[in-house]
Amino acid sequence: MANNEESPNKWKILLSLSLGCLMASINTSIANVSLPDIGIYFNASVGLTGLVVTGYFISFIGLALFASKLGDGYGHDRIFKIGVVGMIITSIMCSISPSIDILILSRFLQGIAGALLLASPMVILEKAFAEKDLGKAYGIYSVSAAVGLAIGPTIGGLLQQLYDWRAIFLINVPLGIITFILAIYSLDKIERMRIIWDIKGLTTAFFSILFVIGTLNFIEDRYFLYAIIGVVLTAISVLGFIKSEQTAVDPLINLHLFRNKTFTANTINLHLAYIAEYLLIYSIPYFLEKVVHDGPGMVGVVLSAAPLIMIFIAPISGMITDKKGVVLPTVIGNIICIISLVLITFTTNLSHGLEIFIVFAVYGLGCGLLQSPINKAIMVSVPEKYAGTASGVIPTSRSLGISFAVCYGGLILSYAVSSKTLEQETLFGVAAQELTAGLHYVAILGIILGILVIILSIAGRPEKKSYES
Repeated sequence: MANNEESPNKWKILLSLSLGCLMASINTSIANVSLPDIGIYFNASVGLTGLVVTGYFISFIGLALFASKLGDGYGHDRIFKIGVVGMIITSIMCSISPSIDILILSRFLQGIAGALLLASPMVILEKAFAEKDLGKAYGIYSVSAAVGLAIGPTIGGLLQQLYDWRAIFLINVPLGIITFILAIYSLDKIERMRIIWDIKGLTTAFFSILFVIGTLNFIEDRYFLYAIIGVVLTAISVLGFIKSEQTAVDPLINLHLFRNKTFTANTINLHLAYIAEYLLIYSIPYFLEKVVHDGPGMVGVVLSAAPLIMIFIAPISGMITDKKGVVLPTVIGNIICIISLVLITFTTNLSHGLEIFIVFAVYGLGCGLLQSPINKAIMVSVPEKYAGTASGVIPTSRSLGISFAVCYGGLILSYAVSSKTLEQETLFGVAAQELTAGLHYVAILGIILGILVIILSIAGRPEKKSYES
């Protein structure tokens, strides 16, 4: 896909979409830090309270492809605005929920709003920016996703400390109002396409995601019998989805797209890159609080290191992508990430939070370089009529990566340290060394994933004509 025209409102459009992405991304992680207090407030079990997070993920990931199809049929600009309004309304619903059941339902609905918010921006950007500036736009936009996901827990912890858990959801109200006003005055009307609803595909896709997330939770909690059942149900749902897509008149996702090496390789790359990043985001707080004995404030500062660097690097990466193509910044970015992960394997129980801050900042440099080219490679590798589908694949792949990372991170740390030991507030001696080794194992897995991304980037490099105007 190549676009030589651009919208006079392109930068306002980018700002509006970035704020929307920031809002949806913050909501992906903001509730985690408040789960213990929510459980105590409603006198709810840990498993039931966990659905406050899981419920959001199920609807968000499960309906992302549906939301992109909805954008094709009713206009991506309109769907984005509906998503913003939905996010505001459901955030208020979460904040005033009178029971844990209503809160879980509100979070499920909030996930639907998040899917509507994030399914369309890539298509809107592709039509608003000329090909020569598209990488830069994707780079700036990708920062909002990374920053939102990273600062969510910090914002949530701060708001809870100042007020209570209900306040964490209200951050979306002012953000949403600003985003909606910008969207009204900046977004160009996008041509709609005639679509035929693929109900079987939608249903099997949703249950596939539902069973995947459920299985990952069972594995993390070591309910292996339930996990085996989950794997079987996931396989049945995925096979049903594939069969329905092969026979559908207008499939939710055209499986022939995966014959395109660039699309397939970079969809996998996005998934692997987010697994590697969120393995660190999941594991570092355990190391800092229990081994280094830093407080939540320092943990928040360390986790902000990568997003702060990405804010400045991602637009530069976009410009490099526009001039040099997608492979060079992806490979360089992954090499930098691998270097930072190697440095993490040298940490000890005597390490300081400042050391982790510096290493994580280096990791942010690598992430900032690789996200824009991966996003661009996915979008420009498909025909224009499938742009909506590609735009929906991006948040689906990204969010599944986060879900897998939490599962893998939990398994690795619980392998290194017993669950009972991990529940202690601080660790010393052998226990501290064991948790430090767990962080090393996380880094080693990240290194392996980074090498795979480099290989796939080279193997799936697009033809030169894909980047010609």
